[in-house]
Amino acid sequence: MGKRTPSGIKNKVLDSWLFGIPINMIATCNGIDYGSVFRIIESFKSKIPDIDVLRAVDVMIKQEGLSLNDVASGIRVKNFLEQMGSSEIEMERLLTDIDIHSFKTNKTFSDFVKKVHEIHRFASGLGISIHQVYDYVEQKKKELRTLQIELDKMKSLILKKKIEYHGLQYRIKTNSFGNSSDRMYPS
Repeated sequence: MGKRTPSGIKNKVLDSWLFGIPINMIATCNGIDYGSVFRIIESFKSKIPDIDVLRAVDVMIKQEGLSLNDVASGIRVKNFLEQMGSSEIEMERLLTDIDIHSFKTNKTFSDFVKKVHEIHRFASGLGISIHQVYDYVEQKKKELRTLQIELDKMKSLILKKKIEYHGLQYRIKTNSFGNSSDRMYPS
């Protein structure tokens, strides 16, 4: 029967293996043989059923140049999307649409987000939902058209009254009212 491997070495073996280091390198670095490393890993596999998946994820994370904080951030975003009743696929579609829009308008993603916040503040200031902004703007356009028609009518009336006024002034100056007594007492 072989010697018992200290738990410190077992943990180093597990950490190294999860980090993606090959078994022969783990053996060399820890001063133990290949078979011992293999048995340590197998004992952890019996306790942690998805350990191979964890290793694959860890290797992939490191290959992508990510950290556990990046992964944690991704998990937080995923949970947030689920709480909102959305999905990663919907979010990817939205982000793709925003990226295309930003490219076409020669704006940055940050510009787009700032504009969304600006519209949200505008809606909040009016006491309406951001979803109601379009209807609100359309209603105000309709009101503006109505007011413009009324203004045009008023301008027309003002112009008509100015013409009447200038006509009266001209008649007063030229004394072209005729004889007022002729009008009062017809023959």
